[in-house]
Amino acid sequence: MKGQSNSKSAFPSIFALLVVIASKGKVLFGAMLKVKGLGTFISMAVSMVGYWWAWDLGFWGALGFVALIWVHEMGHVLAARKIGLPVSAPVFVPFLGALIRMKEMPKNARDEAIMAMGGPLLGALGAFICLGIWQWSGEKLWLWLAAIGMLINLFNLIPVAPLDGGRIATLFGRGFWWLGLLTLVVLSFIIEDGLLILFAVFGLMEIDSRFARLPRWVFLVPVVLALAHGLYFGHYIGGPLLAVLCLVLVYGRVRKAAVDLEENEPAQDARFFEVSTGDKVVLLSAYLGMIAVLGATFWWLSSISALVR
Repeated sequence: MKGQSNSKSAFPSIFALLVVIASKGKVLFGAMLKVKGLGTFISMAVSMVGYWWAWDLGFWGALGFVALIWVHEMGHVLAARKIGLPVSAPVFVPFLGALIRMKEMPKNARDEAIMAMGGPLLGALGAFICLGIWQWSGEKLWLWLAAIGMLINLFNLIPVAPLDGGRIATLFGRGFWWLGLLTLVVLSFIIEDGLLILFAVFGLMEIDSRFARLPRWVFLVPVVLALAHGLYFGHYIGGPLLAVLCLVLVYGRVRKAAVDLEENEPAQDARFFEVSTGDKVVLLSAYLGMIAVLGATFWWLSSISALVR
């Protein structure tokens, strides 16, 4: 955000760096996840405070924002239960959203896509409820929450993992993922949000793990992009911190020798992608339909300055 001080704009990168370092050391949320619901509550509260302070959302704005993320994640939980897939309760990661932990992998790409669609479907419903409350009450907060809810779920439909769109696009080939990676990088410069480059890192790691081994130099591209992003927008603290964060994530992949890569082929079995044409048509239609509805609604809300609080 252009109106922020350099130190304040660096806060999300600092926080995300600490989160990733802690999680890689198995410190983050480890004890909390053993107590049912406690991890969700504490991580939600920490995220709320972070958004309240760093993004100047105010108490109710921050509360509504994390509530919309929670509704989205519960859509995944409900969809997972529907297909018999055991998952954890949602855990929030400040400035990166939230996640649920799968206790076992989906049986096939169809089940993975169904679970992925649950989040944007329920999340969109939550956003439309906020829109209805605004029309009834006239309170601007609800209009803003409706717009931000549409944006959260539309963003999650970008076709690259770990976003929901990537899970859905697995049905149609990893070519969609490269389009999603490009979209993230372009968006990071359009809206001045370097953390989108972090999502691109996760996408590259997913492709490397599941589909095809990538050249090791590819993992250094996000590090360079993070530095370029920081220099371009004058984020002289946040940019280098984001680059360090990207390097922390990819370091293990970069240093792997070629012989190790040959011995450890991508884990995804080809049978995972064996889905009927009918299922593909239905899921692709639902996916494109969600993008169209959310995109059109968000466009309309933007035209009436719904994102201006």
